[in-house]
Amino acid sequence: MTSTTGARVRRTPAPWWIAALFGIPLIFGFVGAQASKGAIQDDLTKRAQQVLQGVGVGDATVTFDGRDATLRTPAGADAAPARDAIAKMPGVRTVDVQGSAQ
Repeated sequence: MTSTTGARVRRTPAPWWIAALFGIPLIFGFVGAQASKGAIQDDLTKRAQQVLQGVGVGDATVTFDGRDATLRTPAGADAAPARDAIAKMPGVRTVDVQGSAQ
């Protein structure tokens, strides 16, 4: 049945439009965050190695998972100065000391 008054009926957008409106930016944001994660880890690792050289524990190793550092020092070395120096670096969230390097 058609209306003779000529008024248009306003319909709500289809549910898939609403899903696309929110879903597409979320997907791009997630992909972008994952892509930059590796670059952040590489930068933190490089800077942490320089910091370790500066405090005299250059033979210690440090790895990052995101912004969380894992520090391994050689047997008999004091890990406290290295841990404190890495913890003060901009961008580092936590530092976990895991015994000595193998």
